[in-house]
Amino acid sequence: MRDPLLLGQVLGQHGLLFPETRKSRDGLPSDGLPSDGAWLAKTYRGSSGSGVAELTAQTKDSIFFQRSITGTSCSAVFAGPALLGVARQLVGEAWTGASRFQYCGSIAPCPLPAEAEKQLRILGEVLTIEFGLVGLFGVDFVFDGHRLWTIEVNPRYTAAVEVVERAQHIHAIDWHVEDHDNGPFSPSLLNNGSAYHGKAILFAKHETTISDEFTRWALTQPDLADIPQAGTPLLAGQPVLTLFAAAESSGLILAALKRRMAQLEHRIECFDNSQN
Repeated sequence: MRDPLLLGQVLGQHGLLFPETRKSRDGLPSDGLPSDGAWLAKTYRGSSGSGVAELTAQTKDSIFFQRSITGTSCSAVFAGPALLGVARQLVGEAWTGASRFQYCGSIAPCPLPAEAEKQLRILGEVLTIEFGLVGLFGVDFVFDGHRLWTIEVNPRYTAAVEVVERAQHIHAIDWHVEDHDNGPFSPSLLNNGSAYHGKAILFAKHETTISDEFTRWALTQPDLADIPQAGTPLLAGQPVLTLFAAAESSGLILAALKRRMAQLEHRIECFDNSQN
């Protein structure tokens, strides 16, 4: 299931979409390849987008080459074949300090048209039957406005679970233990949450060391998690901590995450400067 060639083949047999994927550059432009993002080079050995790069003429060897799909990046959470919820993925957001293809947060719920939800439920059934998946697992996909393209399947508790839990008012581990015996969620639960919940990961934008003052302050903040220990050295690009927020719309929660992220960066800088 982690083999994209096999995954694409199985999904195609069931009428489900998967991007064109090759194990060789044969047939792809070798000289003067435009940097138009049409193809991606993937190692499938990294996590959170660390093994993904745009394919250009300068790209060296990779394990897989995959056609890029334009649309909204999302993540679905399943317990067996039961669809628990869908989250929009934040990828490469400059305000978090993330690199271009790096996962940096999630927002749930992520409303989808009825036909897309139907495809997701079929996908959950196909994955559990064909690959024997049980318990919690996640599917990263791109919704192009009309169709749903599976990108990757993660057979584990994923980063989207905790925001789906908050949006759907569930305990995912209960579903993990019970697997699919709870039955499927109704489509209305996926689309009509009373609030939107999100999280964003702050990445260091330059080399720094976490001060004792910042750690003590951060531990008093209920919206922060993954707080680093005092004295932790961070290189540019390394994750610092995770921020959570809730709001009444997807636009408001994105604005709240951006505003709070800027405040956190400023506070880190203030504490850092006070030590010098």
